[in-house]
Amino acid sequence: MNITRAFSIIFEDRDWTSKLIITAIVTAFSALLSPVLVGLAGWAALFGYEIDIIRNVRSGSPTPLPRWDNFSRFIANGTPVLIGFIVYNLPNMLVSCCSWLLLQSSGGTMIAGGSVALGVGCCLFPLLLVYNVVALPLLALAMGRYSEDPRVEVFFQFASLFEQLRTHTDSALQWLIAFIIVNIVFAIPLIGWFIGLALLIPVHGILAGRFAARVLGGKPRPETRQRGF
Repeated sequence: MNITRAFSIIFEDRDWTSKLIITAIVTAFSALLSPVLVGLAGWAALFGYEIDIIRNVRSGSPTPLPRWDNFSRFIANGTPVLIGFIVYNLPNMLVSCCSWLLLQSSGGTMIAGGSVALGVGCCLFPLLLVYNVVALPLLALAMGRYSEDPRVEVFFQFASLFEQLRTHTDSALQWLIAFIIVNIVFAIPLIGWFIGLALLIPVHGILAGRFAARVLGGKPRPETRQRGF
């Protein structure tokens, strides 16, 4: 999976500047306001935007980034994706919350509480690692399915998703490696955070679209399809 191409294709779009600026603003808004839940609407819009990117990549569009021309449609299409994302990440969230609660509720010193939280994290980390190695490509594949069948149920068809993943292990591993490398780049302090605001969703969408194209095949772009529960 060509990571460099996932970046370069974005800048072949003559409208890339306006598209990335809006993406960066929505991403920053969502990240800042997530603690008060208002940011969830922004994340839903970003997921809806990513689904359009996946759909465009699968259809072979040379400019996969859509215009930010219908914010409400992106929110509507992205809400089921946000639900799936939260469900798939529940184990990660639970471990993080448990570690935080242990740290806060320890009656001793900060060092003692930190030691307990670290011990719990170390015990559960191998299990979480195995879980995420499976869950991350499973979620990406579900997003690929959702791009052609926009129903929230798509994310919870675990048996058929896992079977497709099992029969395309090589593609799943290539996507996972590319996903990790891209996230490492975006995790670089300051520089990575800055470019990540604009490029995180587009690059992830392009990688997920290529992964879906390999596993599910290319599909025509259904411009008028809407999500459904």
